[in-house]
Amino acid sequence: MGDWLFGWVYDLLYTLQKSICYLLDFIRDVFCKLAGIETINIDGSGQEEILTHFITSAEIRNAFLGVFLIGVILLFVFVIIAIIKSEAADPQHKKTKGQILVKALQSFITFLLIPFLLIAGIMLANVVVGAIHASMTGSMLDGNAASNIGGQILVTSGYDAYIGPAGNRAEIERMFVTGELDYNKLSIVKRYYDLSQMNFFVGIVGGLVILVMFVMSAVMFVQRIFDIILLYIVSPASVSTIPLDDGGRFRIWREMLISKVLSAYGIILSMNIFFLIIPQISQIEFFGNAFQDGIIHLLFVIGGAFSITKANMIIA
Repeated sequence: MGDWLFGWVYDLLYTLQKSICYLLDFIRDVFCKLAGIETINIDGSGQEEILTHFITSAEIRNAFLGVFLIGVILLFVFVIIAIIKSEAADPQHKKTKGQILVKALQSFITFLLIPFLLIAGIMLANVVVGAIHASMTGSMLDGNAASNIGGQILVTSGYDAYIGPAGNRAEIERMFVTGELDYNKLSIVKRYYDLSQMNFFVGIVGGLVILVMFVMSAVMFVQRIFDIILLYIVSPASVSTIPLDDGGRFRIWREMLISKVLSAYGIILSMNIFFLIIPQISQIEFFGNAFQDGIIHLLFVIGGAFSITKANMIIA
């Protein structure tokens, strides 16, 4: 009776762990969709990258054209102001009308180029980061199969609980990580792991910490989309000031836009680094005591998950 009761408790604990892991795997897929590494289906008409879809949509295009017309009007106003300021300035800071008109022409050309450059830049960044993402995932698996977080957490939390064939351990662990063996199926997991020896402290608490951090990161991805669209729409107003301040305000806008475009990729790359390092941490004995080592392992999990949420700031 006691063995059955304890077995039921361990089954329940693993069910909780795998449920958390399932959510983590889902949110990681959301990351790739929101970051643009993977495409989405738009009304059944085809696969598109989500940010490009919004930028090229009719609603955003109309809003941009409205601000574009305002930007052209502001450009004429700022050219006149720049000429007046130049006439009133001392000889050292005086600009010729030709120089001001060249800046005005530069502004107008920039108006026209921004939509094309933005879309081309996003597409190029998606291709480059997608290749890096695939490369890092491949090095993690020594192959090209897709990985799952649940399998990696199972391998980490079950480092001391493995009861399968000793000679095939590396292959069994690889199959759980790649999804060839399903970590969601309790009967399969119990074939290779003794649940009573599982480190549920790392598996459940660590999984919850990662889940909270992942949700925060997912919100950042959505915020990034809104921020980039806002910067895109107001770009003509920023560009129109080039004749007045020699592009100082436009440079600030350009740096903000680039940092917003690239920031999401930092989370993707940092997440891959996290799952390269965490499985190795489970193999390290810091004190030789299971509880103390579990605390250190959990600290690495928390610190690594926290670094994922801050990766966008580092890249930006």
